[in-house]
Amino acid sequence: MTAVILDEQLDRQFSQLAKQAHISIDQAVNDALREYLADYSDAQFAEKALDELSNNEDELIDWSEAKKSLYE
Repeated sequence: MTAVILDEQLDRQFSQLAKQAHISIDQAVNDALREYLADYSDAQFAEKALDELSNNEDELIDWSEAKKSLYE
């Protein structure tokens, strides 16, 4: 378990969010952190894919070839 001290503005925003969503502040913070971590992971994956493309480590294929390979 980790304790976090929020600045006043974040505390106010999470309090409002929790009240509107009928959830606890803890749940609102947990949900926000889960979403942030998922977005961060997606961004890292995309950055790696772009690096591979720019370093010619990955081969680009035509869309029609990609579609055809899906049904083989």
